[in-house]
Amino acid sequence: MSTRVENVGRWLLFSVIIALLPILFGILVLMLFNQPITFQNTIANGQLLLVSTAVLAEAIGELLVNNTVNRIFKVCVSGINLAVFGMACLLYSTIVSATNNISAGGKTIDSNTIAIISFIVFGWTMLTGIGSKWVAEI
Repeated sequence: MSTRVENVGRWLLFSVIIALLPILFGILVLMLFNQPITFQNTIANGQLLLVSTAVLAEAIGELLVNNTVNRIFKVCVSGINLAVFGMACLLYSTIVSATNNISAGGKTIDSNTIAIISFIVFGWTMLTGIGSKWVAEI
């Protein structure tokens, strides 16, 4: 049990927290320039989606190369991780395309919606990532 907790703890510290540093630094910059710290100013361009993909990639990679994991667990958890990973990639590419007016036909995406979706995807990332780390110790 303690190995699982240690594994999840290391993942949270060295993968998740470090992946979030650019967003945290962006918040510091906003503070330095006395700008409001809002969803729109911090994650409305899909930054949290990129963090999600980086964190999931590490979790997926570690789970797939671990030969001691029960095959059924590995397939189920990896499948969920890959679905969330694909959704994050698709959403980020859509945001970038719409921001650059490439494929949106001149329409804009609401920054509040981007922030909410980013938090939902990041929440799923955390759940599935922790699941991956937990399953890796079975």
